[in-house]
Amino acid sequence: MAIQQKKSTSFYVKWIVNFLIPIVIALIPTTDAFTAPIKWFLVISVFAIILIATENVPLLAVTIGLPVCYVVFLKVPATVAYQPWSLEIPWLILGGFILTVALQKSGLLQRIAYRCILLFGGRFRGILYGMALVGTICSLIISDVAAKAILLGALALGICNALELKLGSRAASAVGMAALASALGPSYLFYTGSTGNLVPFGIAETAGVAVPTWGEYLLHMFIPQLIYVILTVLVIDIFFKPDQAIQSKDYFKKELASFGKMKLDEKKILGICLVLIVLIATSSFHGVSIGWLFVFAAIVLMLPGFRLFQPEEDIKKINFSFVLFVVTCLSIGVVSVHLGVGEFIANSLYSLLSDSLFKMIGGVWAMGFTVNFALTPLAAYSAFTAPIVDMAVASGINPVPVLYAFIHALEQVVFPYEYAPVLIIYGYGMSTFGRFAKYNIMRAVLSLVCIFAIFLPYWHLIGLL
Repeated sequence: MAIQQKKSTSFYVKWIVNFLIPIVIALIPTTDAFTAPIKWFLVISVFAIILIATENVPLLAVTIGLPVCYVVFLKVPATVAYQPWSLEIPWLILGGFILTVALQKSGLLQRIAYRCILLFGGRFRGILYGMALVGTICSLIISDVAAKAILLGALALGICNALELKLGSRAASAVGMAALASALGPSYLFYTGSTGNLVPFGIAETAGVAVPTWGEYLLHMFIPQLIYVILTVLVIDIFFKPDQAIQSKDYFKKELASFGKMKLDEKKILGICLVLIVLIATSSFHGVSIGWLFVFAAIVLMLPGFRLFQPEEDIKKINFSFVLFVVTCLSIGVVSVHLGVGEFIANSLYSLLSDSLFKMIGGVWAMGFTVNFALTPLAAYSAFTAPIVDMAVASGINPVPVLYAFIHALEQVVFPYEYAPVLIIYGYGMSTFGRFAKYNIMRAVLSLVCIFAIFLPYWHLIGLL
């Protein structure tokens, strides 16, 4: 009975919070700057975001209902509310899901994973850096960080079981942390490596910002982000290294040998992925947008002679709810630009963060890290991207590196609930909560230090700032 009462109390508290905050916003008097459309946009959007955060109703209900509310109650043109469907981002994500399913079915990713670990020696250190390499390879073609978290988490758990590492032990915790570092950090080496890039830059593009191409992003982020990734793995190697040596090389050799020669399906999808990577890297030359390249790759997977993705069997493996969720997040950003919400918030924050580049970068990072405790990263992108862009432009600062800092901050979490991919890896049970939180705090500190000590000097060097 006590457990039931606790659940009931939590249920009512969530609903009270869900209504209380929007009501408080609704009671704020309008001004020349805080207009009625802006106020009611915030009421509707905040209500929806809290619904998502508290899970008071199914996610699908919110994602399909929010754009309709904008059209019906705010009189926003449907062409604006549903503009994200005309962007390439939803189709890129859908194509990426289809590609991920085909990769999982073929067994190619597991073969690559064992090769990478053996490349680094196959022992404890080899597991850490090998998994980071696996995460990097996955990020070339998979934009869903949660999918990478599932793949790397399952790989890490399999390693723990095979090597008889007790879950929760120092050694198992280190392997779990390596999965976390490998799923998150490498996702930001490439423009298409995470929806955390695609969503904010999609919103920024609708606000008139010249967003980076795949190649420009590589120039801007690959080197400093790679240093950050290596440091996050090095922290594990130094502070969470097991007390006794782990001899795992023979296990990985045996597992790799059990795969036998590369199967025809593996060769097919490897060829498709290599062609896709080349086309993505050369998109500035041939002029085909990256999103449409993913769509073409997905179509090829279903053609006769390939049949690596069979719609009648594999369609249920596609997370369509997530695709809709991304589109709704984009819709929040697009509508906020249309109503001038971003400009209003930017003007409110301008005096606090506009004194210098360092203050703006530091303030935006702090804002991203803080809002992570209450909002999912995608919800935060949709709520704050437009204001950040407006604030940077008003200060005469290139908004692209400011957005990079915001994106980096939203990748930093302390508690598993803050971000689904983190929760997925923690849910495998490899690490204790204490070690997990300690490592995440170390990653966050590294992020802030790297932003000022590595990213900013590098961006100055290449002329981005």
